[in-house]
Amino acid sequence: MKTEMTIPTDKDKKFPITRKMYEEKLNYINEIGYFCCDWYPTMKDVDELAKDPEGNFDYILWVLKSNPDRKLTREQKKVEESLKKILRPYVNFSLT
Repeated sequence: MKTEMTIPTDKDKKFPITRKMYEEKLNYINEIGYFCCDWYPTMKDVDELAKDPEGNFDYILWVLKSNPDRKLTREQKKVEESLKKILRPYVNFSLT
């Protein structure tokens, strides 16, 4: 029997998140089994997501990590880099 996985949410702990929390979020993304396949954000979407980076953190991480083998177009690679820039200030692996 599979138990329901609980991960710390953005409401449970303020940013920046630790390595452990980051890894738990990645594990959760893999566990849910729903991957970002047929759609990818545009730069317009990035602008909207950047308005609330803490509130959109898990969603952005899901977009970036749920389908790591996906082949990206040149424009999608720009979007990917922009999404990574949004997340960067909220991750601090020196914290435990």
